[in-house]
Amino acid sequence: MSQRPGAGLAIFDEPNDWIGRPVTIGERLLEIADPNEAELEIWLPVADAITLKPGAEVEFFLNVSPGAPLRAKLRQASYEATVSPAQLLGYRLKATLDDPAPTPRIGLRGTAKIYGESVDAVLLSGAPAAGGGRQFLGW
Repeated sequence: MSQRPGAGLAIFDEPNDWIGRPVTIGERLLEIADPNEAELEIWLPVADAITLKPGAEVEFFLNVSPGAPLRAKLRQASYEATVSPAQLLGYRLKATLDDPAPTPRIGLRGTAKIYGESVDAVLLSGAPAAGGGRQFLGW
């Protein structure tokens, strides 16, 4: 049993999925989250990967209110690509909200715009073709 000081929200997918289902030792049943410590989880597709450094600016456009983006700073970027919950290969990024006062509801989705270093337009326009050729040749 794990104990956590303070209040929080119990998060689990579907309560009805647990009715009558046996559980095993160590299986995660739920997570406890502090809504005041919300952060963004961003999945960057491998095809769109660029060099990102901690502290990079992030704008997050919620699906429920795309006209009022939330501002954040990149905190962490995974080194290796992994399979996302949507079953796509990508890099997992985490960003901390600049102003957590209007904390969005946990679990909301949206689109993130991440500002990295500038890239020459010539290199950018050739990247998809080079990537396709690399995949075709198995590099």
